[in-house]
Order: sequence, then C-alpha cells, then structure tokens
Amino acid sequence: MSITHIPFYPSDWLAGTLGMKADEVGVYITLIARMYEMAEPIERNDDRLYRICGCNSKRHFVKILNYLISEGKVSEGEGGIFNERVAKEINKVVEKSSKARAAAQERWDVKCNKINGDNNAGALRKQDKRICQPEPEPEPEPYGGGNARAENQDLTFRDKIIVAMGHDQSGLTATGRLIGTPTDMLELRRWQSLGLTESEILGVITETTANKQDGPAVSFKYFSEPMARFAGAKAQPGLVPVSPVGGRKYGNRTSRNQGEETLDIIQAAARARPPS
Repeated sequence: MSITHIPFYPSDWLAGTLGMKADEVGVYITLIARMYEMAEPIERNDDRLYRICGCNSKRHFVKILNYLISEGKVSEGEGGIFNERVAKEINKVVEKSSKARAAAQERWDVKCNKINGDNNAGALRKQDKRICQPEPEPEPEPYGGGNARAENQDLTFRDKIIVAMGHDQSGLTATGRLIGTPTDMLELRRWQSLGLTESEILGVITETTANKQDGPAVSFKYFSEPMARFAGAKAQPGLVPVSPVGGRKYGNRTSRNQGEETLDIIQAAARARPPS
C-alpha cells in the first residue's frame, strides 16, 4: 500500500520547522515522504538513507537524524523510523478505504440478489460475469477536493478563525500571504486574556469582516480593537429597573394628568381674555 495524496497545512509545517537549517528540513521532508510512500516505518539503514536524503556523507545524515529524533520530529523504535502524525494520517486512509470497500461489496450483493430474484439460473450464469463484479475502490481525492470539505467538521480553532476572516482554512491568501502564523496565535491569546469565549471571538470576527469593504483582513491583529470594545461592553454592569416617577407612566400619560392639563389651559385662556 502507498499513500498517494496527503493533507498538507503550510502554517503547521512552517511553525514545525521554524529554526531548523535547510539541510535538516530537507532530510525531514524526505523521510516523511518516504514514510507515506511505504505506509510504514522506515528501516534504519544509514548507508542507504543518506543517499536517498541527498546528504554528502553518512556522518552528516546521522548527525541530522539524531537531531530530528532529539527534537521529537521523528521517532525510532523496533519497527524503524516513524512519525506520529504520519501514522494518524495513514490510519485515516486505511479506515476510509475499508469503509469504501465494504460499501462496494454491499452494493454488489444487492445487485446479485436482485438478479437471483428476477432471472432464472441460466440467465444468472450469463450475467454473473457482466454484472456481479465488485465495483472498483475509489481512490483518495487529492487535497483540496471533496474530502477536504468533509474535514471542515474537524477544523481547529485557528482554522475556524481563518475561515471566518474570509480565507481558505489552509491560511494561504490569494496573494500568497500566510495567515495563522505564530505571531497571529500570540494575538489570539491576547483576545482570550480578555475573557472572551471561542464563540464570542468568532462572532466578533464574522461581524467585523461583514462590515469591511476593502476585502478580508490579512492578520489577526486587525480584530484586536473590536475584541477590546466587545470585552468592554461585556464587562458593563447589567441594567437596573427604574420605577415610574410621580405616578406618570412613560409613553402613556394617565387620564388624570390629561384632565388637569386641559383645566389649566381653560383657566389660562380665561385670565388672558380682556374684560368686555
């Protein structure tokens, strides 16, 4: 079995390789790709791996590999060299493939049972080879296809923020700029320090983005001021009921007050009339 397509999240990769040297990143991505290609741990064979990874010498490769192991980028066990995230992605593909195979088998059985009920034994023998064949197993869709939309239900909070901002969940804008960087995540922690919940943060971002006329924002910092205003409004004390003053009802004066005002007007008019 070989994994031909994998989900790739640029921001996760950049954050995970931050501070690494170019040759260390090169060996790392080559080992990861090899794990996916084999769909299993890589056998520890330094004489062979240093050439696969394009290192100048075995000593250079071993030095980089030891660094990757010490940093937790890869692990070495009895089965060989492996990566925890690679293992999870492979398990997802295997599980999806098993479900697809079971669904295809079920459809095949339904067709065969229908033929058994509608045709005699002779007709069945002629149609068996033509109709009762297992349907081909669907191949995994490339990243960004239909299964990418199905993964929306498993979005991280970071991904949800980026989608609410109006961008693709990968964090890559149309101009090639990356959103959701470690600096943006620091800004997120500032919002959370205001006591805002995840739903409140997403609500502020959605409302602010809807009112933005010049396109989506390209950094988390754009929303920091709206977050502060919302947190301030949230901290305001609750309203206190106000009792009516002097027996008067707001918006609807009593009949007693209306009668008194009418009498006052008549008396004032009588006083102002000159004597005849």
